[in-house]
Amino acid sequence: MLTLENSSLYVGLDDSNHGGTTQGEIIVASFSFFHEDSIVRDYGTSKDDSRVSKWFEQGEGKRNLRYCILTNERFRRGNQNLVYAAPYLVNDFLKTCQQKIDSLKIYLDGNMFRESKIALRKEFEPGVNSFVVDNFRKEQKLHHCPFVIYASHVLSNAILNQDYTVIKPDKIVNVPD
Repeated sequence: MLTLENSSLYVGLDDSNHGGTTQGEIIVASFSFFHEDSIVRDYGTSKDDSRVSKWFEQGEGKRNLRYCILTNERFRRGNQNLVYAAPYLVNDFLKTCQQKIDSLKIYLDGNMFRESKIALRKEFEPGVNSFVVDNFRKEQKLHHCPFVIYASHVLSNAILNQDYTVIKPDKIVNVPD
């Protein structure tokens, strides 16, 4: 179980953008209790695996991840896959926390419909004092987002490419197709 003093949780979600391939659509949620990981910054087009690995190592147990693989054909071209997977991934992580989360901030990569924000709000807002859901889109291939999203971006592609240093069986969440 994870016990922390800070009760603000920052979550970034991204996908592998390869739904419908033999691997399916890989969705990663990166979790952090550090405010600095929620600050919006620019990240280049490269996927810096070493930077993300170092980020987790230096997290003192206050950074984590969960991922799932969506294999159903309906996820092949879906642009709301992150919204669908988010409750499963976040709730799975929350089960490991002994402390009540007062503030939950969920950031998603890509477009999000107003209805999707409302659905996520209904899912999580009753359990926390403060809830934020927001989305960030790449512009001219530049990632302008919190690091929790960038970390999920790098990890989803690493998992897609079968990087076995990233793939951890205890971090995968079964999500119904």
